[in-house]
Amino acid sequence: MAVTWKKLAYEDDVVTKALFDAYTILAADSDNTPVAITLAASELIGRAAAGGIVALSKSDVLTILNVEDGADVTDATNVAAAGALMESIIAAKGDIIGADGNDSPVILTVGSNGKVLLAASGEATGLKWDDYAIALDDVGAPDASWDANLQQAIDFVLHTVADAAALAALTPVEVGQLAWQTDELAIYACTVSS
Repeated sequence: MAVTWKKLAYEDDVVTKALFDAYTILAADSDNTPVAITLAASELIGRAAAGGIVALSKSDVLTILNVEDGADVTDATNVAAAGALMESIIAAKGDIIGADGNDSPVILTVGSNGKVLLAASGEATGLKWDDYAIALDDVGAPDASWDANLQQAIDFVLHTVADAAALAALTPVEVGQLAWQTDELAIYACTVSS
């Protein structure tokens, strides 16, 4: 079977911005039939108990939420009764909310510069600030597989090719490999390998 490359998310594959006027969103009440809905000031988009997706006024939203107009639902008593947290528990830049048990929030203060947040079951919050680093030379030869431990790769390209002929000439190719094709300024993903 031949290798198949699929170009990723460009205008020929997605809904274009030309379908959107100011203050509109696209919605569909049936498959493959997007319609632009224009929102006036102080309107939300939603779907009431009956009917399709529409712009909702404040009174429509309050009806759906079953809240009377002007109700104070954000005081500390109501927030606590709802099982939520007030932002006032965050006292300093970098504070993070952890938990020392079920329904028991605890503040973890900001770590030192250069530290990362790690899971740590022995800590009260289940979290701790610590050193953690990985380098390619720590994992063997550059052509080997390596586990990035869910770290983000920045400015990382698997293949750069000049044109379609160079893309077709890549070997070996596995499903999921990516290539940047410079003549089209497009990213391709391998969806079928040989």
